[in-house]
Amino acid sequence: MKWAEISANPSEKRYTHLSEFLKKKGVENEVEFIESLPGDFENHLKKACNKFDVLRIGSPFLNVLPGCFDQLPLQVRTLGAGDSLIKSNEDWWIRATLYRAIIKLAKRLDKIDLLQPVLIVGSGGSARLIIGALIRIGFNRFNITDQFTERGQEIVNDLQKRFFNIEFKFTPHSGLTMLPGIHSCMVNTTPLVPSNEILGDLYYFNFLKAGGVVIDLNLSPVETPLLKEASGVGALTISGVEMAALSDMEFVSLIAPKAVDLEEYKSGLIQVFS
Repeated sequence: MKWAEISANPSEKRYTHLSEFLKKKGVENEVEFIESLPGDFENHLKKACNKFDVLRIGSPFLNVLPGCFDQLPLQVRTLGAGDSLIKSNEDWWIRATLYRAIIKLAKRLDKIDLLQPVLIVGSGGSARLIIGALIRIGFNRFNITDQFTERGQEIVNDLQKRFFNIEFKFTPHSGLTMLPGIHSCMVNTTPLVPSNEILGDLYYFNFLKAGGVVIDLNLSPVETPLLKEASGVGALTISGVEMAALSDMEFVSLIAPKAVDLEEYKSGLIQVFS
């Protein structure tokens, strides 16, 4: 099996580990990494579809991917994003493994207050997949924030057209510290980089209800500053490594179901990013 990731910043450590994990499970494979600028994505995608058997799609292309295909599964059409491409009978099908990963977390979230809003940080494709999954779990109120107001308002307007009887609001970066402590869950989909000004205001956790859940998709460090601060206020924390492990095993379940071993894979992935 030949597969690749197309991303602006390929996750080489993560997917090299996945490739080696699959080999240990008896699945021969070769992985390549395709770094793409936004304007070059469709060209890279077309070439990759002629060369590889399976594809993983990374940021910032998850919400661009559906526009590259005419045939879309209903789930992907509703979400407006996908993170994997699986070839079946010469046709390519988009899948959303991060969406499935969040669904798998439902048992961990069984005591969370579904009636309270969720704060989503970021407005890219990952945010779309997570929102869709949380709606499936039972949440119906979402507050979205983004460093860039126009981009954040755009996703709110689009989601309002895709999901009925679900409340979507946008809070600008400047309004985060004034939010009341009613949110039962917060998910950060934005990167841990110096230019990300929004992270500093999240550390106050004024918006989080007591006993809430905080998920950070960043992989390194395993315990990010956001998760460390969240633990300090008594929140249940879920790391980006755990989310990546869940997502990657959902991906493996589509291509080599017998190789799925979440705990073994997650343990190795933690070592990779420690």
